[in-house]
Amino acid sequence: MNVFLFPGQGSQYSGMYRHINPYSSELDRLFECAHEITGVDVKALCMTANNKQLMMTQNTQLAMLLMDLAYNQILKNRNIFPDLVMGHSLGQYAALVSCGALTVEEAIYIVYKRANLMSKIDKNGCLVTIVGLSVNEINDVCKSLENDGTISIALFNTHKQIVVGGDSKLVELATDKFKKLGAIKTIILPVSAAFHTSHMLEMQNEFANILNNCKFSIPKCEIILNCSAEKTNDIAKIKDDLLLQCSQPVRWAESMQYMFRHRPSLICEVGPGKTLSGMIRSVNKDYHSYVLDNTQQLLQFLTIAKK
Repeated sequence: MNVFLFPGQGSQYSGMYRHINPYSSELDRLFECAHEITGVDVKALCMTANNKQLMMTQNTQLAMLLMDLAYNQILKNRNIFPDLVMGHSLGQYAALVSCGALTVEEAIYIVYKRANLMSKIDKNGCLVTIVGLSVNEINDVCKSLENDGTISIALFNTHKQIVVGGDSKLVELATDKFKKLGAIKTIILPVSAAFHTSHMLEMQNEFANILNNCKFSIPKCEIILNCSAEKTNDIAKIKDDLLLQCSQPVRWAESMQYMFRHRPSLICEVGPGKTLSGMIRSVNKDYHSYVLDNTQQLLQFLTIAKK
């Protein structure tokens, strides 16, 4: 079983296009399509934008989507397809393209609208990754502060790597508490809002209308949902999950466990960076996830996958 993992916000970095530049001619139409739909030169963002520019929600989401789609296109052009897909937060939209549930055009349109809605939310929020504390310890800290505003777990990445989001001041206070409890590491993520928390609730009605007006098709392979960590090929469940994941936590750790139970023969992180592959390595050393994030690694994977 081939599994494709698609990274989301936080995996972006300046100049990330350079690793797929040798394949530029077969990707030009993809980036032209994005420009036609959004009016944004997404290729330029992926080539030359600095990290500060890429932190802006409107830029991050489009740039990461197009990079994920570009890597997927390279694989597709060589008849390398998944049997199961998983997208980490924003990465779910590229996963839906990969399994045939969304067209490239629909995915770009939805993410463009999603990013604009999220960027308009006027709340001072952020996300922090905590390594080395249990879910219960982190939950207790969040509950001790939640009467003063918004703070909650936003992503269950692994059993020991959890992301908390909410009001920036509360997240800062919580981070001090996490350090005192013995957190191995705390990392402020390069994003501009508290995604997957109640900060995002105010955009959900309008986003629901956008999703309902877009055409979804029955996936050609199964996808694991972010909020339930269950596999499905049901369009209604997919759309519901895309809406829920705006303001509810991503259950990536459970999604990985589902994948492991099905004993995949090949796992590949289809997009920039190696964040998701690192999570797999930290959870289950019996499995290796291929990373495509430099030209040599991409060539190596193409050789292996075609055998």
